[in-house]
This record gives sequence, C-alpha cells and structure tokens, in this order.
Amino acid sequence: MRAALLLVLVASCLSQKAFRSRRIGTEGQVISKLLTDYDPATRPPVRGCHPAIEFVICFRGHNADHSSILVITNIFINRVTWQENKAEVDLYLRQQWQDGRLQYDVDPREEIEQVSIPSNRKIWVPDTYFSTGNELRTENRQSLFVEPSGHVRSSQQRTVDVPVTYGSSFPFLNRRSFTLRLASYIYPLEDIVYLWANSPPLVNPVEVSVFFSMQHVFIVFIARKIHMYICREA
Repeated sequence: MRAALLLVLVASCLSQKAFRSRRIGTEGQVISKLLTDYDPATRPPVRGCHPAIEFVICFRGHNADHSSILVITNIFINRVTWQENKAEVDLYLRQQWQDGRLQYDVDPREEIEQVSIPSNRKIWVPDTYFSTGNELRTENRQSLFVEPSGHVRSSQQRTVDVPVTYGSSFPFLNRRSFTLRLASYIYPLEDIVYLWANSPPLVNPVEVSVFFSMQHVFIVFIARKIHMYICREA
C-alpha cells in the first residue's frame, strides 16, 4: 500500500514538473514570436480613434483625430526618510497600458494568463519619471507582464528625493508634506495621459506600508500629482 502511494506521489511530481517545463517553453516561444519584429522605440499604434479599444483617449481637432495612450498608475510608498528640507521616498511605481502589438493566442490548456518579459528583452514603456524630485541612482528592479490581450503591467522600485514643506494651516495642522508629479521623459501630454488607479478596495491610487501605521496621513490627488501630508507629533 505504501509502495503504491509512493508511486502515485512520484508520478504526480513528475507530471507537475513536465507541465512546468512545457509551460516555460511555451512562454519562451510566445515572447520570441512577439518580439521578432517588435520596435520598443516606437509608441504603440493607437492613432485613429476606435471607441471599442480600451485605454485610448481621443482628442478631436479640425482636420484629424489624435489619440493618447492612457497609462493607469498607482504608487506603493514603502518608506519616507525625512530630512530638514527634503524627503527620500522609497516606492514602487506601478503602471498599466495597452499595446496592441503584443496581443497573442495561447492554448487554454496551457493555463497561461500572462508572460513575463525577461530583463534582457525590451518593450515600449512610457518613460515615466517624477518631475518634482531627483531620482537616486539605485538598483531599480522592474517586472513587466503581458496578458494575451496586449495589456501590459509594470512594477518598478524607485527612490526619489523631493522637497519638503511645513505648515499648520487647517485642516492639516502641524504637518509636513511633499508632492510627487508624474511626467514622461519623451512624450508630451498629447501622447501620454496619466490616470490614477482608483478601484477600491483592491486598487487605490496610493498605498502606504505599515511604516505609516502610527501616523496621520492625508493624500490629495490633482491630475498627474499627489500631495502627501503627514502630521507630526506636537
């Protein structure tokens, strides 16, 4: 009886190992096929407004239609190191956008819901940075996932130095604050539109770690900017 049970367990482990190996091979084939003729320096082709396509905002002029890629963003603030006139903010910048060139089909039996882009392969990214601060040269760990629909999800660790202001005006009494503003290194507003993610309770524009659990934190959102207020102890 024990021998039979052992054989079943061994067979199950071998089957799972073979499935994982086949899945890794399939993901590699998908990535290779997607990026064969892919140009990461070219913005995803969203010109020509199609209302059925998500993540596209259209601006209509007199002579032609122009569209902007919508980049849905949220931030996880891990830690803030306060200094006299500035703060060092350790955070994760999470972004989502649509790239129709990265759509792919896969056999449902493979159970592949997304593929991970290796660090040595490049796809188009919006080149987002924080224009209100100076990003420190640290090891920026980034992960990129692509779903069959061409929906891209990015998560990147950043460390930013931002100016700090102090004040005691109502309703933020005895507080210190900083502002994070998003912008793109390469693209103007006509090409990139940033939108704060807001689908509570699962997704919020800004999340904070337990580092802030004993502090009163207020966050105000304006367009591409967030203002973070933290009340100090009297």
